[in-house]
Amino acid sequence: MTYCADCGVVLNTEHVDGATDPNTHTGNTRTEEEDIVPATCAAEGSYNLVTYCADCGAKLGSEAKTLDIDPANHTGETYTKDEDIIPATCAAEGSYNLVTYCAGCDAKLGTEAKTLDVDPANHTGNTGTRNENVVNANCVTAGSYDVVTYCADCGVVLNTEHVDGATDPNTHTGNTRTEEEDIVPATCAAEGSYNLVTYCADCGAKLGSEAKTLDIDPANHTGETYTKDEDIIPATCAAEGSYYLVTYCAGCDAKLGSEPKTLAIDPANHTGETYTKDEDIIPATCAAEGSYNLVTYCAGCDAKLGTEVKTLDIDPANHTGETRTVEENVVPATCEAGGSYDSVTYCAACGVELDRITVNTDPIGHDYAITYTWSDDNATVTATAVCANDETHVITETAETSCTVTKEATSEAEGEAVYTVSFTSDLFEDQTKTVALPKLDADYEFVGFAWNDDNTAVAIVRDNNNDGKETRIPATVTSETTDAKCEEDGAIVYTASIELNGETYTDTKTEVIPATGHTPAAPVKENESAATCTDDGSYDEVVYCAVCEKELSRTKKTVSASGHKWNAPVWTWSDDFSTATATFTCANDASHTETVTAAATQSTTEPTCTENGKLVFTATVSGPDGKTYTASETQVIEKLGHDYNENGVCNRCGDGGDCPWCGQHHDRKTVCGWWTELIHHIKYIFNRILLWWSCVAK
Repeated sequence: MTYCADCGVVLNTEHVDGATDPNTHTGNTRTEEEDIVPATCAAEGSYNLVTYCADCGAKLGSEAKTLDIDPANHTGETYTKDEDIIPATCAAEGSYNLVTYCAGCDAKLGTEAKTLDVDPANHTGNTGTRNENVVNANCVTAGSYDVVTYCADCGVVLNTEHVDGATDPNTHTGNTRTEEEDIVPATCAAEGSYNLVTYCADCGAKLGSEAKTLDIDPANHTGETYTKDEDIIPATCAAEGSYYLVTYCAGCDAKLGSEPKTLAIDPANHTGETYTKDEDIIPATCAAEGSYNLVTYCAGCDAKLGTEVKTLDIDPANHTGETRTVEENVVPATCEAGGSYDSVTYCAACGVELDRITVNTDPIGHDYAITYTWSDDNATVTATAVCANDETHVITETAETSCTVTKEATSEAEGEAVYTVSFTSDLFEDQTKTVALPKLDADYEFVGFAWNDDNTAVAIVRDNNNDGKETRIPATVTSETTDAKCEEDGAIVYTASIELNGETYTDTKTEVIPATGHTPAAPVKENESAATCTDDGSYDEVVYCAVCEKELSRTKKTVSASGHKWNAPVWTWSDDFSTATATFTCANDASHTETVTAAATQSTTEPTCTENGKLVFTATVSGPDGKTYTASETQVIEKLGHDYNENGVCNRCGDGGDCPWCGQHHDRKTVCGWWTELIHHIKYIFNRILLWWSCVAK
């Protein structure tokens, strides 16, 4: 568009289609807050207010902003003070308030009441006296007593003075003596006092008393004291604190002593880092969401700082909830033949079949009812088993008995024998029966012993009154066991005995117990040599007997070298950024390093009138672990700034500058821009005329 420079009349209009200009923006902008540093109670925060073109998103400028101090955000450290201190005495505890303050703003965060233990050495100064060990005097016998001075608060004896009485307490000869009593020593802050008491020199009767004063004693700090906490190091959640409890004389403020104290760990002062754990995990199933608690802990003391409940989405493949199992295709079992069925498991929540197993069942077996029948002479027992499931299933077995004498028969009294029977079938249990043994006649003659296979024995006796007929009588059998060892046999020695006609007859039988052999224990490691990144390690795998601890075997084992585990590289650039060196350090051994140097490539973004440019240097290396690593370094090229000509237009970017009439910024580098500016100026002049006219009308 061509117009008259004097009157503004349009002389010609020509439409030109041009390309977009990334350096010219429409004027529509948006702002964002970036690089936010929150304010605390002790320091201002900050952020950058960045302006972007609302149409193309180009960054137009950035302005640093400040956030006012936030008195409620105590994110710094804390310290403590002891306040409202009441010292402990010999009779009462003291107290103080342990007050916690924010180290950043000195705001009071909390108060904890503390107790000072009773101080048995700190007497308040209140005293009393009493007489002890009193021996009453009469006219012929001298009396005496002890005057005891004690602390009136805790009862501790401070002084004891022995007083002797006279023979005649009612008659005084005129001979006197004086004593200092009720002494209150002078201290560094107060005069002392005592009573100068006059006594009869013969009977010790008190004749009078005169109060006396003791001058102040600057070296006697016997009065009250006070303490101060000094050199305080506050405790945190992970470390104890400390301070010195300094004692001063309350009278003259002289320092009497200093005691180091420890401040207990403060679980509420979490100044360290934090870490999180997933706890109380309830997995999601096919029918219900799961959940877990994201718990935050203090990294210093592991104290629990907070919990956030999280949800796990339903997992259709996780049938971990309840199930129901049913039996299908059942074939019943009999006494001697097995059956089968399908054990089918369904998800109780969604009904999906999860598992199907064919189970073969064992025969149900016989349910035998067993009876035992003894022969008349107790020599045999017949066992009969009838199956309750099938009465045609019958098993019988007859077995011979063995006899053991539990009480020997004598010629004056009967004895007692126990018959025992065992069966070969596992169905039948051992049976016992007790019978009386007849009295022994005095004519029995001992012949010998006979041993049974089950290690019982009978005594063979001859009855001389019955044509020498032999009779067998069960003998009493005892045993003594020597346990077998790993490499040594043991033994059981059985001893049979019987008493006949006042004499005891015995016989022995020995049964060998074979050696048990060694029992290997779990192998242990000995002579260990640890593996390194490059060298194998080794150890001896040794097996000992778990019973006798004898070494059974020793095998040399090799542990393979662990190999290098490279950390991410540390980059070092040359002064001209033409090369970069990557240094790799082994995580297993920091003395193992590798360096790789690479030439850098360069890319350039040219600066404009309003935007900085940049040089970006990039280097890429192949690490010793076979991976590729890349690093870059950026150098800023300062923006050029506008170069305006005599028409107020930038020679580089065509920016129109600020209007000399209205002060606004216009873009004149296109015909459209000139036309927009002309219309703006006409509107500006018209508005000024209206404003002038309204003023004249008023």
